[in-house]
Amino acid sequence: MAAKKPFTENEQKLLKRSPYTYQVTAQEIYFTAEFKQMFWDLYRSGTSAVLAMRQLGYDTDLLGKERIRGIRTAVQRQALSPEGFRTGYKSYRKRRRPESIDALPTDQTLKRMQSEITYLRQEMEFLKSLSTRTAGAGGGSDHGNPRQQVSNHSRGFITGG
Repeated sequence: MAAKKPFTENEQKLLKRSPYTYQVTAQEIYFTAEFKQMFWDLYRSGTSAVLAMRQLGYDTDLLGKERIRGIRTAVQRQALSPEGFRTGYKSYRKRRRPESIDALPTDQTLKRMQSEITYLRQEMEFLKSLSTRTAGAGGGSDHGNPRQQVSNHSRGFITGG
């Protein structure tokens, strides 16, 4: 897949003239919710993405096939999302979880604790299964053998360095 060609300053000015353009950078173009709704209606009625872009006043040679494909995908994703169409873009910043559950409301604290208990139970079962697999794997001294270390760890002993 070829990289998208950056927009020149003149191309950005041309794209900004459209009432459906929310913002343009050298790398990306963002659209209004109105554009996305009209594009989606055209696309769902059987119009190709390229033809829909032309009908909405965009130079498809300037945008290129890869960008148009990306626009179609983004519009489709928004059309199918519970939030629907939005102008511009959505920030996907990852929310940090509080380090302490003391800072959380009671219902979130319970959910967090239940999730942690489930995880720890799964981890214990996994370690038990490793322990039973390695217990019959041979006798004698296994200095430095990772299996022996895991086995000892699962019994509550910490070994090795």
